[in-house]
Amino acid sequence: MSTPQTGNDSAQAASGKKIKRRQRLFEFKKPILVARAVVLGITVWVIFFALWELVNLAGWSSELLLPTPQTVIVNLYELFAYDEFLIDVLVSLYRIVVSFGLIYLITMPLGILMGSFQTAEKFFNPRSRCS
Repeated sequence: MSTPQTGNDSAQAASGKKIKRRQRLFEFKKPILVARAVVLGITVWVIFFALWELVNLAGWSSELLLPTPQTVIVNLYELFAYDEFLIDVLVSLYRIVVSFGLIYLITMPLGILMGSFQTAEKFFNPRSRCS
């Protein structure tokens, strides 16, 4: 699928020179430069925090419902630095990992059993279709 060439482009193409195009901001499924990816990643966070601050400065939301970014950062620091919040987070993560492990230990053999035997499949999933 070629793009139409202008008179200048066709002269360069005929002379064997490679035409270098400027990369567009949005190109379907094209890789982007690392520097551009970093800038985009930083930009989204700057916009997010700017909008958050704007909502608070404009008075569009109560500080009780939406505290300022500074308040959130200070409170997070206090939670992690002085309280035992980090221990609580680690205990919760441990419980989540153990739960997923137990689910995996139950569902993998059950899935293999249901995939191998139609009797087991009909027992656990009676609405499935038999061949």
